[in-house]
Amino acid sequence: MDWWLRLYERIAALRVTSTPEELLASASGALGELASAVSWHQGEAGHLRATLKDATRQVALLTKEAGKMERELEDSVTLRGTLRRAWESPWLRPAAKWLGIRPTTRTCPFLPAPFIVGVERSGTTLLRLMRDAHPQMAIPPETGFLALADKLSEMPDLTPAGFVDTIKNYKLKWGDYGIATEDLVAALSALQPFNVASGYRTFFRLYAAKHHKSRWGDKTPNHGRRIEVIARLIPEARFIHLIRDGRDVALSQRRAWFASSQNITELAHSWGKGVTEIRQRGRAARHHLEIRYEDLLADPAGILQRICRFLDLPCSPAMLRYHEQASERILEYCDRHNADGTLHASATDRRQLHRLASKPPDLSRAGAWQAEMNAKDIADFEAVAGHLLRELRYDAPSPL
Repeated sequence: MDWWLRLYERIAALRVTSTPEELLASASGALGELASAVSWHQGEAGHLRATLKDATRQVALLTKEAGKMERELEDSVTLRGTLRRAWESPWLRPAAKWLGIRPTTRTCPFLPAPFIVGVERSGTTLLRLMRDAHPQMAIPPETGFLALADKLSEMPDLTPAGFVDTIKNYKLKWGDYGIATEDLVAALSALQPFNVASGYRTFFRLYAAKHHKSRWGDKTPNHGRRIEVIARLIPEARFIHLIRDGRDVALSQRRAWFASSQNITELAHSWGKGVTEIRQRGRAARHHLEIRYEDLLADPAGILQRICRFLDLPCSPAMLRYHEQASERILEYCDRHNADGTLHASATDRRQLHRLASKPPDLSRAGAWQAEMNAKDIADFEAVAGHLLRELRYDAPSPL
């Protein structure tokens, strides 16, 4: 900016009594310096444009290399899975042991990603908000579209746009995530080519980046019925099965707008079947952790530390302050429409469903069935699922 100083000095040097010729000469000189300054800045701007263009090319090359590295890592994970299954075969392990051969321990190249599952109304939203409050972790509202993994894998010539269009239209709740479809298509196109696994990872990474986080997870109760598919597709998935007393679950489901039944016997069958299926599928997975909702309320710090160890994630006290930002996160829920455009559930109803999750842990929310459920409903529920309640250490009288 020296030319501004020189121009000021020229003006300051002018005397009131200067002749017109002197004033004209001084103005001409100042204009010449101004023209030189403009020319210099134009040259600098051209240089910056060239630098920016070169940086853009470098970013494109790095993105392409990152996609290549990710595919190589996924191939490596697939190969290790094949070798691991071979090692666990009934004939190879004894033979290798006899020969003195031991397998080397390898870890998945991707950071562990939590997948919170469970029967609906078991407290999964509360756990999601606690995990999401961690400064490194972002977990979106329920997705559900990992149920499309097999369908997507079987689609011939799947394109990034086709992938996005398929998951976007799953249960029509894309607005919850705050991700523009064109941004996701662009990110997938940069993988050159992409696959279904990297497509899902890219969605979660974009959501995490939107919230300035480096790691991601998922909270979809029904993904508990697809643990094998998800574990095969995303080896870094670590499943957290949140279990709640089925009688409290039944009471909560009765009040929900999506309640499938008001009949306590039907709700008991549904809870028992769901918990049992998820437990069986989870125990067959390599990484599976069961947490009781009541334990989470009674000792949130201890349970969250346990989960952090499970995820190879440093613990953070911010998780205990989840309620400070929970209301903002619940506002992500938008109106949800049916395929024909009619309203399936309003944003107000969906947010109201999770209103208690935005409050600090309240142990009084455990065991509400004792005050709110009548004797007949208690007996009917326990007649169907009493054995499972006792197995899960819930208070239920043994049959005579």
